[in-house]
Amino acid sequence: MSATPRRLLRCGCGGEAKRNQGNAYAALAASALILTLAGAPEALGHDRCSARGAKTVLSTAKARVSPCRSGTARNYYGCIKGSRPIRLTTAFTSPDPQVGSVTVTTLRLSGSFVAWLQTEESDFGVGEFSQTIYVRPLRRGGRKLTVSLSERYTLAALALRGDGAVAWIRSIPDDDAEVDKVDSTARKPTVLSSAPESIPAS
Repeated sequence: MSATPRRLLRCGCGGEAKRNQGNAYAALAASALILTLAGAPEALGHDRCSARGAKTVLSTAKARVSPCRSGTARNYYGCIKGSRPIRLTTAFTSPDPQVGSVTVTTLRLSGSFVAWLQTEESDFGVGEFSQTIYVRPLRRGGRKLTVSLSERYTLAALALRGDGAVAWIRSIPDDDAEVDKVDSTARKPTVLSSAPESIPAS
């Protein structure tokens, strides 16, 4: 996909974040993933880190994720309490179909890590489409992870653990689902199960 236009990356803040609603299947799948990545829940809280004018969409006692809008672009920032925010990614919809769009969904925040699904589409050439899971640290030196998903799959659920481990369920309409994970020290996915109902409870 062609590079994001520079002008779209120079965004101010002050927009409202969209709320994504999952379906019943994704909710059940997410519950199963929580069992897979079992860990102590983090208390909700407020911190002082935020991009100026941004509205918080995810927050724990340790960290925060805040998007802000300028025109058709939306910058996503994350930070650890007491630290300056860092830009994670930029979502936008261009009026030029050759440039296309970048959407950010399924945001997860745990410990000092944030994860999300990023979808990129354009009519450039024969048309381009990609889905990518990103895991990014909010502390310097943390592991970065990027996992590409085949366009034939739909992401049904995504779970993130505080040490950066991530697991997800990807499904094909009218077909079986697959559960994958990447441990905190790993770089490549491991298949856990071919169907969500067979995920072990511990």
